Amino acid sequence: MRGPAATPTLDQLAADPVRAHALPLEIVMALALRCAALQATLAARLTQALLLSREGEPSSAPRDDRLLTPQEASAILNVRVRWLYRHAPRLPFTRRLSRKRLRFSEVGLRRYLETRRG
Repeated sequence: MRGPAATPTLDQLAADPVRAHALPLEIVMALALRCAALQATLAARLTQALLLSREGEPSSAPRDDRLLTPQEASAILNVRVRWLYRHAPRLPFTRRLSRKRLRFSEVGLRRYLETRRG
């Protein structure tokens, strides 16, 4: 039976991907799941940085950003709350707090309006 010492690290596999062919299936599955979890975390961090960065400013979260309620966001956008809920998955400034609770980044919303106005 193979011990933990026989399992190559992700760095070793990246340097020599052919080694993956010799690994038992359960180790391949475990490594793939770890990679997927890491990839999701890294993608979320990149998405956050891209959404929150402003031109000429560091890509850290703005301190003056505020999460707006659907009613506040609909008033700024001049749309109905129902429209906002329907289109929320496609709006880049939507923040889902839970399955049924949405908020909207004020900074993101204002940036969205600027790009729409020309």
